[in-house]
Amino acid sequence: MKLEGEALKAMDGLRAVALERLGEMWDEGKSLFSHKARLEPGGIENSGSNTLYSAMCLVGLGREGSPQARALLERVETTYSAVAEAARATSDVSLLATAAWALALANHPEREAVVRVLLSTLRPRRATSMELGLVLAGLEQAPAALGAEGRAASDAAVAELRSRFCERSGLFRGTAVGASRHAVVHHGITSFASQVYPLVGLSARARNDSQDIPELRRCGERLASMQGPDGQWWWLYAPSKGGVVERYPVYSVHQHGMAFMALAGLEALGLGRFTGELAKGLAWVNGKNELGVRLFDAERRFVYRAIQRRGSDPDGYGGLSRAQHVAVVLASFAGRRENPGASLGPDRLELLAECRPYELGWLLYGSALVPRASS
Repeated sequence: MKLEGEALKAMDGLRAVALERLGEMWDEGKSLFSHKARLEPGGIENSGSNTLYSAMCLVGLGREGSPQARALLERVETTYSAVAEAARATSDVSLLATAAWALALANHPEREAVVRVLLSTLRPRRATSMELGLVLAGLEQAPAALGAEGRAASDAAVAELRSRFCERSGLFRGTAVGASRHAVVHHGITSFASQVYPLVGLSARARNDSQDIPELRRCGERLASMQGPDGQWWWLYAPSKGGVVERYPVYSVHQHGMAFMALAGLEALGLGRFTGELAKGLAWVNGKNELGVRLFDAERRFVYRAIQRRGSDPDGYGGLSRAQHVAVVLASFAGRRENPGASLGPDRLELLAECRPYELGWLLYGSALVPRASS
């Protein structure tokens, strides 16, 4: 792919801010990145800490690989051990898989111990599609070191994800049918994230094995066909029959990071062309959106999290309030769809003026997939 002009300028500006701000979102005492941050008059104000987000930041910095990223990784080097320690003590597949990915990128000696816990914990049918995508990304980062058990786990993750692909919609289900009470309630809903992480993981497997996985191209093209009029990557979809169930929030990380991780990765495999859609998504971040605001504030050096419906709960299911969540579930059962070609008016929307560190990690990962003139 080849970004040019304003799109490339926007990506380079975002990358510079990510490298600058991530260091301010790190807590030296905990050796972890924060859960979220807001920009106050006195600077960055952090809230909490988050081990999964920290692992994602390590992945993004490790993949970006610039001198600035390497210098920041040296500064936060103790985060590797903090993440590995937390991963060894958990059954959270997302954390285990992302920790394995980060440690493999760094060729860190604790990777093997984390992978052993991951392999003993993983139950593919019970894992979410996001988790399975991260599992593949983590295991396939260093495929030569997998061994028979690791290869079998990777095979099982591939098979389970492919079984969740719906031919009619061109989308992956977020969970296996009937795998849990959550899966039953949300069987008519899947998310943008539930497409991106499988695409990233399956692309890693396809790249390592030169394996033909037709679901990759089909899903990428389906997502591109449902992009919003201003370049929005909409949030919730109907996995069986297709269509958008809920458009908002529109997250900036989807626009500048995760869409690139998935779709630029597909382009690199020769599985479609998505440069125009990705550039349009960046323009949305840069002010061509429903509110006419720049989620990338170049002057204040900050990237805001989302444009959401008024009254949303950023920490609720899918960033929705309880009432919004109930409405989405009912709409999915009733088969109601939203118009992907229309945006809500500004009177019904608001800016979510926070940032979560993993967003900047994924921004760096996505940016690393964009060729520069010197590369």
